[in-house]
Amino acid sequence: MNIAKGFDLERPLVQLRWGASEEELRVLLPAARQVAPGYVVSDCESMGCSSHRIGLHLNPKDDGGSLVEIEIFRADYSNWLDADWVVSFNDFETRLEATFGPSTETRPGDLGTTSHLWRVDGVVIVHMLNYRFGYEEYVRIKGPGQAPFGDTPGDHIFWP
Repeated sequence: MNIAKGFDLERPLVQLRWGASEEELRVLLPAARQVAPGYVVSDCESMGCSSHRIGLHLNPKDDGGSLVEIEIFRADYSNWLDADWVVSFNDFETRLEATFGPSTETRPGDLGTTSHLWRVDGVVIVHMLNYRFGYEEYVRIKGPGQAPFGDTPGDHIFWP
């Protein structure tokens, strides 16, 4: 995967190119649905992982936005026990390391996990388990040239 150009999906077999417009992304992911202005979600498979969801953040959020950030998450986290969060975290972590190599930075996470951050070819990837209003697992990927995590209003991750 050439992450500097985009993020590769295995199902459907497409590359989500950084800077792609919402129209271009909808051609690649016809079943994608708009959840909010500038935010599109689709079911997919990537990094050797069975079905999961991918969230595509566009900037600006109104018409004419382009892909600047990707998030990856499970389809359903309802009724999960603490142990389930750790299993999910370890699964995504194994896949991220197999795809991008060892992380470049770490720090303690919740439930005994270790949060990881990668800086690869101008792209920043973060994976962490955090307790905010309940547990939340974050796999977020910021495209080249984007502000650090925590510099965007409403960002729940702070990792400069």
